Amino acid sequence: MKAWAKRVVLFGVDGAGTFFEQTPTPNMDRIFKNGAVSRRTLTEMPTISAECWGSMLHGVDCRRHGLTNWATGKRPYPVDSPYPSVFRVIREQRPNAELASFCDWNNVNFGIIEDGLGVYKYHAKDYDLVEPAIEYINTHDFTMLYFHFDSVDHEGHAHGYGTPEHLAMISKNDEYIGKIVSAIEKRGWLEDTLILVEADHGGTPPDANGR
Repeated sequence: MKAWAKRVVLFGVDGAGTFFEQTPTPNMDRIFKNGAVSRRTLTEMPTISAECWGSMLHGVDCRRHGLTNWATGKRPYPVDSPYPSVFRVIREQRPNAELASFCDWNNVNFGIIEDGLGVYKYHAKDYDLVEPAIEYINTHDFTMLYFHFDSVDHEGHAHGYGTPEHLAMISKNDEYIGKIVSAIEKRGWLEDTLILVEADHGGTPPDANGR
């Protein structure tokens, strides 16, 4: 990739932690073959979704942005906060930038990314985000796309982190990411697009008693 990027794509895989390395992810392996990878980076403490995504998207720790799972579902993030999201930073620097957020967990669109920025926000389950995202890529020369996939965390809560169900869903998310990246590649944009895949947190695998 060139030393600079015209576009940024951030894939957020909720609840994946460091479990990526325990299940097949051929698309991510291809994408990051010549890229930078860290398997032991702690996003935030406490390791809770809103605190973590808030810190990643706003660039400050949770003591400053103040986001919690409860707060992000109840009130929009203030547009005049001294800790703006990356979307607000881009908008202030590039008024005509095409920005979009495709989220399973709508708290991100509602309570973490500010309103009034002209960000295209789409909410659906993971599997229903892919085709609308590809349509958007085919019709917009974007500056930044953000994705929040939530099904991995659901499987972790339901069956345990590191279980076959949890790991299988990480592989399924890898398929989603592969399809979206292929759409970018078909547009001829892969060489000048920065692609990031991040987890907010992981979870403790079940013990011998299934707890």
